[in-house]
Amino acid sequence: MSPATAPPQPQQASAKPAGTATAPAVAGTKSTPPPTAAAAPAVKVDAATQAAVEKKGGKLAGLKGMSSGALGKMKGVGKLPKKTLMIIGLVVVVVIAAVVVVAVSGGEKKPSGGGGIDIATLDDWSTELPVPPAQTLTEGDATTPNSVTFNIADLLGENATGIYFITNIEATLTWTDEPDRRWAGRTRVNQPDNFQLEINTTVNASAMSEVMGNDLNSKQGSISLGLAISSSDYTYVVVGNSTDMSLPPEASMGDVTVVVYLYEAEDMYASGPAAFKLNDTGNAFTLTISVKGKSYTPGSK
Repeated sequence: MSPATAPPQPQQASAKPAGTATAPAVAGTKSTPPPTAAAAPAVKVDAATQAAVEKKGGKLAGLKGMSSGALGKMKGVGKLPKKTLMIIGLVVVVVIAAVVVVAVSGGEKKPSGGGGIDIATLDDWSTELPVPPAQTLTEGDATTPNSVTFNIADLLGENATGIYFITNIEATLTWTDEPDRRWAGRTRVNQPDNFQLEINTTVNASAMSEVMGNDLNSKQGSISLGLAISSSDYTYVVVGNSTDMSLPPEASMGDVTVVVYLYEAEDMYASGPAAFKLNDTGNAFTLTISVKGKSYTPGSK
């Protein structure tokens, strides 16, 4: 066989994966790459804020420079519409800002003096309140007394330089009944005056004494009464301006009052048959009130 008539050699087929086909080209068209998402401005964190957050134990690593453009590079996110990516980027900005604020502030409400308060670490405090002397109370009757009320906050007055976490209140009432009197040739013996003492709070803690009369011979009378705030649901009743303070659960703002009652101030009678008596219409008394607990002065460390 001559070289001119040799059979043609088979052509090498181009290598293609099985099952694939080449799409025919369409005349007059060009292939267009998929649109890229526009990047939102990166979140910038200044050095001072970064240092404050890291001091609190937080990290901004991985959040710096986060934008919709960066989100678009994440697996499966780049296929989202451009508008969706921009919204996600904006949400990231808001979340980062909230994280920074919480980390720097510590996430808690502070009292006006600055810094959190642990009541147990405050200085012990106690005082005897300046109750005005020579108080006088007119009598009621055997069942319905007359009374006078003393408010702890009012008695503190100018002495109230801070906030007081009161744990205990002590009150002592003393009085001296008028002496016996001789009249119309006979001695009229003054019968006892009958007092009662009460301590009240707005945190559901209170105490009340028995009705007590003075000694018939010495004419001296005395009532002592104490109250522990722990008899309520609280350990402390707070007196003072604490409106800017977030109180712990063991403390509550409230009022504390001490009430003095006078029932019947019994009259003066002669021993044996007597046509007349001498009236006793009331009595002077002295009241002392002591309080103790913890104190806090706004602005102090």
